[in-house]
Amino acid sequence: MTNEKKSTPKTTRNLVKKAPEKIVAHALNTAISTVEKAAVTDVKRTAKRAQRTEMKLEKAKKAATAAKKDAKRATGFSATIEKMEVKEAPTRKIKE
Repeated sequence: MTNEKKSTPKTTRNLVKKAPEKIVAHALNTAISTVEKAAVTDVKRTAKRAQRTEMKLEKAKKAATAAKKDAKRATGFSATIEKMEVKEAPTRKIKE
């Protein structure tokens, strides 16, 4: 006989014990609440970003409106200057 070791079938035991259901449920609930909080935070961040963008848009609209008004004033002023006739003012003679 040779000195070969016969492989003996080991009893397959689950070395890791099955976790109690309460612990599993708690871990799942914690994970779910963490994901929910992250989603809420993301939504809030996106809403703030949208609000800032909207405010910038309003500011740009106001600036455009003001620029249009300034342009109208400037063209209206130059048009009135062109219509005006320049008259020479009478010169006064200085009495000596």
